[in-house]
Amino acid sequence: MPVRALRHNIYLGGWLNSQDDMFYLDVSINVTDRLEAYKMAKNSKQIAIFNIDTGEEEKVSDLDAEYKAYLAEQVKNGKNIHVTFPKEWDAKQIAEHIRKLGKLVKDAKAKQKL
Repeated sequence: MPVRALRHNIYLGGWLNSQDDMFYLDVSINVTDRLEAYKMAKNSKQIAIFNIDTGEEEKVSDLDAEYKAYLAEQVKNGKNIHVTFPKEWDAKQIAEHIRKLGKLVKDAKAKQKL
């Protein structure tokens, strides 16, 4: 739960990880767009995001299917997909991510034809 703003949209907060019963003290960023929060969490290998609107933790792994559905909908509607990569990723990691996105686009287009 965020306790104090350190800077604009940056908070100091803590959370209890139910998997290891450890309490973690973290610096967090308040992101109002849920999809953007998911992408940031995924790219920085976070375990979860905290949804202030619902007061619940959302595991990043649980949001993967929702994100894929969103991307498929974007492709279906002919919209561009904007992708950013963490600056610490190497060429192999970027290529693998692009390969996965390509498969997602191909699958979405195949579903359109059904």
